[in-house]
Amino acid sequence: MTIQTAIEKSIEGGWKYANINKRTLKVNGDFVTWEGKGTFDQRIIQVFILIPSFWQALGKSMGWAKDLTESGKPSQIGYLMYWHDLIDHLAEGGSTESYFEKL
Repeated sequence: MTIQTAIEKSIEGGWKYANINKRTLKVNGDFVTWEGKGTFDQRIIQVFILIPSFWQALGKSMGWAKDLTESGKPSQIGYLMYWHDLIDHLAEGGSTESYFEKL
C-alpha cells in the first residue's frame, strides 16, 4: 500500500486530524497536503507516523484489532505491533515508503 492509501484507510477508520479529508488528500514526496473547510494545509509525513490515533484508526480499518479485551474494547496489540515494526524498519535504515509498501 502507499502512504496515501494508509492515510485514507486511517480516515476510513475514524481518524480526524486538522480537517484532513480523502477527497483532496495528496502525498507529494515527504509532504501530505489537503484542503479543508476553506483552508489549504500541509504536513510532513513523519508527523502522522508519530500520532497514536493514526495507528489506532489504521488498525481498525485494516482489521488488526479484532481481538477484544475483557471489557469489550478493541485490543491495542494489533496496531502497536505494526507501529513498532515501522520504528524497527526505520532504525534499520528503511524508509517510510518502503514500510507501507509491504503492508
